[in-house]
Amino acid sequence: MSKPINFVFALLLCALSVRCSGLTRIGGSKYYVSSDEHTYVEADLACQMEDNMKLAAFETEEEYLQFNETMNNWGISNTEGSGVDKGTILFVESYWLGGLRLKNGLWYWTSSKKRFDYSTWSSNEPNCGSIVVCCLLMGKSTTEARNWQAANCCTEHLYICEV
Repeated sequence: MSKPINFVFALLLCALSVRCSGLTRIGGSKYYVSSDEHTYVEADLACQMEDNMKLAAFETEEEYLQFNETMNNWGISNTEGSGVDKGTILFVESYWLGGLRLKNGLWYWTSSKKRFDYSTWSSNEPNCGSIVVCCLLMGKSTTEARNWQAANCCTEHLYICEV
């Protein structure tokens, strides 16, 4: 193809794509998947500075499955040597989501202040051990596709923002 046609094709793809601005539209929300690691609180602040977003909250199975399908299509995953069924897609890294377990033992979405109605925990999760306040991670599993894990909020991970 000639350069002008390539340029027009790239513009057309960009116009049709929701990823051009750095935000990804999936269903009724826009998402930002970070490439830098922060603690839970730092990630939440980074989301607020990124177009006044919040850490992502998948409050329904439909929303969670739509997000996963899009990530699968973009190849943000790793299936090499994972020992899981073919076609199961796994995150290469772990990402903070906007979920928090308070000392009462209940999990809440920080953006809506609602208790979890939907969850997709990894095996043996949530397991906060002796940590009073736990935060929600998604991904980095060698055996399960993008399931959730409880984690120490002070550890650094990538994060996903939503608006």
